[in-house]
Amino acid sequence: MKYSYKKMLKKVLDEIPLNSKEPVYGISFIAGPGCGKSTIANILGAKLGITVCTNDKIRRLYGELGFDNKKHEEDIKRIADERTHYLLANKTSHIIDVNIMFAWEQAINNFKKYNAKLFLIELTCSKEEALKRINLRKKSFGNNNDYSRATEEDYYR
Repeated sequence: MKYSYKKMLKKVLDEIPLNSKEPVYGISFIAGPGCGKSTIANILGAKLGITVCTNDKIRRLYGELGFDNKKHEEDIKRIADERTHYLLANKTSHIIDVNIMFAWEQAINNFKKYNAKLFLIELTCSKEEALKRINLRKKSFGNNNDYSRATEEDYYR
């Protein structure tokens, strides 16, 4: 498959179920790798009936199509940002399954632009528990719906 940013963006956006309603809000996390962001995101998404968005899913898509994630990291970030704009413009509340601290200002500006609220959840766990989860996840990567690619190296950053 020949690489096209627009085709990749369309593929990501086409998979998102829109559910317009007011008020529009987002939920995200302040937490490092292995602290349970994806677990909590999926539980909340199911209970609230809203979409869970993860950048790791975009990375997985790139990988499945044979592209190097590191080479396309800026495109992955752009797609994630455009996904947020798409959801907010369509009044679709969602959960952003990332550590929002890496894109804090951008997230605040996006939500202000659409007059939407952004709720933050801080998650903490011990170093031992986080590393245990990361290593367990590494064994099952690709065998389930776990899209995370976090490693011990990411934990120590």
